[in-house]
Amino acid sequence: MINLTIDDRTVSVEKNATILQAAEKLNIKIPTLCYNEEMAPIGSCRICVVEAIKGGESLIVSACNTGVEEGMKVYTKSEKAIEARKFAVKILYSENPSVKLIRDLAEEYGVVEDINVRKSECIHCERCVHACRDVVGQNAIVLTTCGLSYGNDAPSLKWDFDKCIACGTCAFVCPTGAVKMHDHDGVRTLLTPESKQDFTLKKCVSCGSYFMPEVQAQYLMKKTELPADKFDQCMNCR
Repeated sequence: MINLTIDDRTVSVEKNATILQAAEKLNIKIPTLCYNEEMAPIGSCRICVVEAIKGGESLIVSACNTGVEEGMKVYTKSEKAIEARKFAVKILYSENPSVKLIRDLAEEYGVVEDINVRKSECIHCERCVHACRDVVGQNAIVLTTCGLSYGNDAPSLKWDFDKCIACGTCAFVCPTGAVKMHDHDGVRTLLTPESKQDFTLKKCVSCGSYFMPEVQAQYLMKKTELPADKFDQCMNCR
C-alpha cells in the first residue's frame, strides 16, 4: 500500500492507483471531463490538475493519469492548482461557450471571456478516439490537431468512414453531445463535429425490425468467424 496526503488528509491506496482514485477514496471531488472509468485515463482536458509535492518539488499534474507515490502531498484547491485549472477552463470556454458542461465550469471558476471565434460542442477530450481504438478496436477516429490552440479553425478530429462500423460507441462516450447518432427508416446517421455519414441497417428476417448496421455485422462476422445467418435476426428473435 502507498501512503499519501490529499488536502492534508491521509489515505492508503494500492501502489498502482492514481491521484484521482485516491481522492475518490476520501470523497474529495476533483472535476474531470476527458476521464471515463471504463477506459484508460487520457489526461488531455487538464481540468483535473492538482498540485503534487514529491521530493520537495511542487508540480502541476493531471490527477486522472498520475500515479501515487509514497509520502506524496497533493493539494486539490491550492492557488497553483486552481490557477492551472482555471486556465484550462478559460481555453475550453473560449472555444465551446455553448456547451453546458463548459459554461458550468466557467461560472464555477469565474471565467467569462469569449476570446475566440471558434464555436463547437467538441471539447477535444479524445474520449471517442480512445474508445474507438482501445475498446472497439477500429481506430476510425484520428486526432489531427491540438484542439486547445487559439484561432484554430481546422478540424481536430477526423472519422475514417472506411473503418467506421457505426457502432455508436463514440456517441455514447462523448460528454457534450458533439457526436450524435440516430436511426430512421433503415438508416443509421452518425453526426460528428465535422461530418455526417449514413449507414444501412440490417433488417431482422423474423420480425422485420432494423437492428444493426450492416458494416457492424460484417465486422462481427470477421471477429467471431460465425456464419452470416447468425446475424440475420435481432436479439428478440434469436
